[in-house]
Amino acid sequence: DLSGNCKQSIAYLFADDSALYFNNVTRGSFATIVEDMKIVYEWFRINKLSFNVAKTSFIIFDRSCDLEKIAIPLAMENEYFNIDETKSQKYLGLMIDSQLKFHDHIDFVKSKVAKRIGAMYRSKNLLPLKYRKMFANALMLPQFDYLDVIWCRAGKTKLNALDILYKKVAKIALNVDMRESSQNVYREMKWLPLHLRRQLHLSTYMYKNY
Repeated sequence: DLSGNCKQSIAYLFADDSALYFNNVTRGSFATIVEDMKIVYEWFRINKLSFNVAKTSFIIFDRSCDLEKIAIPLAMENEYFNIDETKSQKYLGLMIDSQLKFHDHIDFVKSKVAKRIGAMYRSKNLLPLKYRKMFANALMLPQFDYLDVIWCRAGKTKLNALDILYKKVAKIALNVDMRESSQNVYREMKWLPLHLRRQLHLSTYMYKNY
């Protein structure tokens, strides 16, 4: 098994995303990555699978975002290539950045919600209230909730931008004026304010796991 063969890292393997986690890797010392990547490459070769270099990258968690990207050279049998560093990587639906600020992820959520808001707004006069609420609960709320226990510590300005979208979704679902009181809208939708919703999810997670 691949995860058992990796000596310097912990492997997390999923159907469409896989990752190797290393400790004590710096920009000037990445021999452990080279060692395990050679094992991974050989495992792919033995199992007659192709190693997609274009979709392979690594991320180093740094305090500074201004450091130049580096590339790790790998020399395999009759093949030479580089694995490039990235400052932000989508993994299991979460945009992870090198400073763990999660600004990229919040922008990603905003873009997904904005697309759905357009469809919701265009259909608000066609769908009864019951189905508009179902649309909001089934297709909108999961975008705000997914892995929020991880990215809930992002900057307040970024989180506030999500709060504005969250209110907009609720008001479109109810087909009320955008100046309507948020408290009334949340009461009608049976929603918590978004910051309290994130707090509830984090508290539930901590209670269940600790």
